Amino acid sequence: GVALRPYVTWSVAGAPDPRQASYQELSEWILGIVEVEGPVTADRAYTLLVRSSGGVRVTTNVRKALNRAIHRMKDQLDINSHPSPATNWPQRVLHLRGSAPVVVRERGPRELYEIPLTELAAVFADLRHRRQLSSDEGLMRDVLDIYDLRRLTAKTRAYLLAATRLIET
Repeated sequence: GVALRPYVTWSVAGAPDPRQASYQELSEWILGIVEVEGPVTADRAYTLLVRSSGGVRVTTNVRKALNRAIHRMKDQLDINSHPSPATNWPQRVLHLRGSAPVVVRERGPRELYEIPLTELAAVFADLRHRRQLSSDEGLMRDVLDIYDLRRLTAKTRAYLLAATRLIET
């Protein structure tokens, strides 16, 4: 099978309220998340920070504040944005500057949509190479098995298809 590294989860309580914190404070918290979980989708990092602050969901205003905070961290982070021309699934992946942009790991507590497309694309590429499979359907089912998931819904199919398109470009 595909060799997956263990997933290390960031779990720290007491983050400041993102609606009231300075960009410097938010940057430090995001950096802490990326140091532990990176490469990590911006959406997952934002959700972790909001939950750590006692919040429930990432609102539009909070997302704007967190986007500004990561924009100010460009000297510390590499920010890979998708969609690429090959996929229309919007996603930003954060990782420390100089670190590997793709690390294939266990799913851990992540939802499928919190796994970076680039990470899924690496799994797809490995499966294609090892098993000489060409069917996207077969590959998708194998990827779901690897991550201990079962349901191939329309949304799941679209997300996995976006990952396969990354390896085709």
